[in-house]
Amino acid sequence: MKAKDKATRKEQSISIKGSTGLSDEEIEKMRKEAEEHAEEDRKKKEQIEARNMADNLVFQAEKFMDEQKDKIKEEDKKSLQDKIKSVKDTIAKEDASKEDIEKVQKELADEMQKVSQQFYQKQGQQESSESKEEKKSSDKKGEEVNKDEAEEGEVVE
Repeated sequence: MKAKDKATRKEQSISIKGSTGLSDEEIEKMRKEAEEHAEEDRKKKEQIEARNMADNLVFQAEKFMDEQKDKIKEEDKKSLQDKIKSVKDTIAKEDASKEDIEKVQKELADEMQKVSQQFYQKQGQQESSESKEEKKSSDKKGEEVNKDEAEEGEVVE
């Protein structure tokens, strides 16, 4: 590439060349090695992703147990703690396969779903009984209004 300053008429040039220092033979060898290890690298990546997902699920389960500790039955707590320990033990092993990690992760997820479902059903039943009580008390208040004393524009049931 050349550059020329029109005012001073000075000219400079520069050439850019690849300076990798690798021959075509070395580049080809590196490419082949990368292709040979591609499957191994893909499996390692999947294992790491499974390990990260399992670790995230453990965090969520522990957080759920901590937030709802007074509302979860003891047997459910014990079951969740056992599943959490199983996942932690599995992801701590360097040689744990993706399938092993996914298996214990699924067991923990299923247990969490079961406990959550029971927990929310219990909450829903409590809320429905509370709303029934509120309705009964509001019905009693409504009975106290005398229909003969109703003012114009007032709704009386």
